[in-house]
Amino acid sequence: MALTRSYPHGQHDVERRSSRVPVRGAARFAALLSGLAMALLAGCSPEFNWREVRIEPGGFQVLMPSKAEQLTRRVPLGDEALSMHMTGSRVGPVSFTVTVVELGSATKEASEQALHRMEQAMLRNIGGRVLERASLSLAPSTVVLGLRAQGQAQGKPIMMWARFFRWQAYAVQAVVLGGEADGDKAETFFGSLRLPP
Repeated sequence: MALTRSYPHGQHDVERRSSRVPVRGAARFAALLSGLAMALLAGCSPEFNWREVRIEPGGFQVLMPSKAEQLTRRVPLGDEALSMHMTGSRVGPVSFTVTVVELGSATKEASEQALHRMEQAMLRNIGGRVLERASLSLAPSTVVLGLRAQGQAQGKPIMMWARFFRWQAYAVQAVVLGGEADGDKAETFFGSLRLPP
């Protein structure tokens, strides 16, 4: 999908943060993602102002609706600890995040496990019920799992739109959390996601 928008702040409009608190045990994966998201999206912008952001590591490109921030943390996966990088922004109650996990030398089975845990963690965070699940394509050799789910956050109904896929040595998750009426914004976000050239 080609988008004809202007991005006045450029692709470097990103603030970086780092978290070094150790995490022990796969059972805390959901709590970790939730805590990272809350810390990352503590501030928000009052209006949508789409700009292109480069996602590192991996060199992905995506549109964010406000100034993006980043967090990095180590997460457990089996006997390994992998680096997880989250980039996100928020406008009012609507949040947009891209999470990249560096798989390193992880086996195909471990990679699939990482993607499954990421999916289950996001659903668990909102007590989500999957409304729609689809196999999508981001590139000829990149199959994407697409989800639409309904749940609750802070006692209020919430919708989640999500994409999960593996690309080279990375497990990638892109998520929008918002209201039923925010589906068009989710499509803008997902439609702008690009793999490195």
